[in-house]
Amino acid sequence: MLVGSFEHTLDSKGRVSLPSSFRKELDGSDLILVPSPTDKALLVFNPENFDAWMKSLFERNGGFNPRSKKDLIIRQRILGSSASAVIDAAGRVNVPAKLRAYADLEKDVVVLGNQDYIELWDAQSFEEAMSEISDEEFADFFFDE
Repeated sequence: MLVGSFEHTLDSKGRVSLPSSFRKELDGSDLILVPSPTDKALLVFNPENFDAWMKSLFERNGGFNPRSKKDLIIRQRILGSSASAVIDAAGRVNVPAKLRAYADLEKDVVVLGNQDYIELWDAQSFEEAMSEISDEEFADFFFDE
């Protein structure tokens, strides 16, 4: 399971190091980098979890329908904006320039484990996103009132 948050620096070639625990979990698998549909961040999946995520997006409508123009366009937008990547021998992932620009990744990056995928955030954007819920609201989430 991919858990924890780690601060790393994007190098001059657009590569970011993944924590060793994440590399072990991913076990040398190819990766798919996807712009987050809800945040200025990137989602990083192994192929198996990417397939499951894609299927889950269409489940509420009975699954992907290749005869639905809307389903086709949504799938094309997701796949067209995504990129394949590999973990190099030094444990780094090259983030293409277009995806770095989407997520405002320039230097300081938060690598966040989100159970079955990774999120890559600009460090300042991550802090801002986390502050959208107060500490009190976060604590209240765990208890019935």
